Formats: sequence, C-alpha cells, structure tokens
Amino acid sequence: MRKAPEDLPLLVQAMRDKGIEITVATGDFDENSSSKVEDFYKAVGKEGIPFIRPAYYSSGGLDFWSRLEVARKKLKSLAKLSAKYGPKTLLHNHYGPLLTCSCLGARMLADTCDPKNVGIYIDFAHLSLNGEPFEMAFGICGEYLSLVGVKANRYVTSGRDEKGKLQYRIEWLTLKDGITNWTQAIRLLKQLRYNGPYVFHAEYTAHEKAAELVVQDRDFLTKIVDGK
Repeated sequence: MRKAPEDLPLLVQAMRDKGIEITVATGDFDENSSSKVEDFYKAVGKEGIPFIRPAYYSSGGLDFWSRLEVARKKLKSLAKLSAKYGPKTLLHNHYGPLLTCSCLGARMLADTCDPKNVGIYIDFAHLSLNGEPFEMAFGICGEYLSLVGVKANRYVTSGRDEKGKLQYRIEWLTLKDGITNWTQAIRLLKQLRYNGPYVFHAEYTAHEKAAELVVQDRDFLTKIVDGK
C-alpha cells in the first residue's frame, strides 16, 4: 500500500498487456487512519479498479456488540473514500473469528452504509465451511451483493491430539472435489441476475500446481455457467 501511487499503474499495465483486468485491490487497513489509506483509494480509483477489499474485522471474544459498533465506524470512514474516489469497499465473508464470518455478519456490518459504496464479496468456499445456506445468504446480502469469489475446500483428518480427539484441517483443492455445490450456487446467481465478475483465488494446498489447477477450475465453472 505504501507505494501504491507509484507502483499500481505499472502493475495494471503489465496485467493489461496480458489481457487481464484487475478486479480487486487488497489493503492492510480497516479504517481511514492515515493519508496513505486515502492515497490508496485515490490510486485504485484512478486506475479504474472497481473494488477494494480492506483488512478483516475481528469478532473478538464475548463483546460482539461493542466490536460491531467500533467496526461500523471504521467502515464508514472507508465508505466515504469509496464515495469520493470510486472503488467500492468490499466485506469478504471468511471462515474464522471475524465479524464477517458469515453473510449475516457482513450485512450487519454493512447495513449502516450505502450499498453504492460498500458491498459484500460472497465466498462460497467459506460459506460452505460455516454452513450458512446459500438461499439465506443471498437473501441477507440483498443489494449489497457485489462480487463472487471462486475456490473450493473440504475437511480432512490430520491425526489425533494427546487426548485421542480426532483432528481436522482444511484442504484447498479444485472445484469439482470441494464441498461447495456449484450447480446450486450458479443457479441462484442466475435467478438474481448477477452479471458481475467471478474472482478465481487460485488457492490450493498443492500450490505448486496452481497455474494448472486454476485453468481446470475455470473450465469446470464455465461449463456450469453455460449450462453444459
């Protein structure tokens, strides 16, 4: 983020030379706490990148409501930058101790902001881990639904702890092997007339094969989107 005004145009041009448009710029901030944050929004807007995904908001311990109020104030400071410079601020639903661990949490956080400036970046892999039903998630997101993330995962066993309890870890793999029902997901997106981008995260446990696997995933999802 520190060198975004200088480096971002070079990156954008290098990607465009390869026929790739950058959809999301990721920041390490969760509020407008310095001139560097505003410079980042300004640079991203100047390059025509439509979305910015800031850092996540921790859900903490038992003090959920107080954390939610603090996070809402922080988010509003970013929403003002979105209104000023163009890129929409996105809340990404993500598994773990986060206020946006579900679409419900993301909507509760976004609800006090204009959906023109703040949106929800729905991630079906993390949605599947948390068990939030797709229909409910879409209904909750409503007009805040702005972007769709594409990746897949599943739980696999990883031995037992010292007390004999079976342990699990998350494995990241291709769409056809993950737990997400992509046929259902795409059907619902079509019902909602979603016409935005699908962002492939290329996140795989076998990261050395990422370039190969993401092509497989692109082809797999394209067939579903095209109804084949």
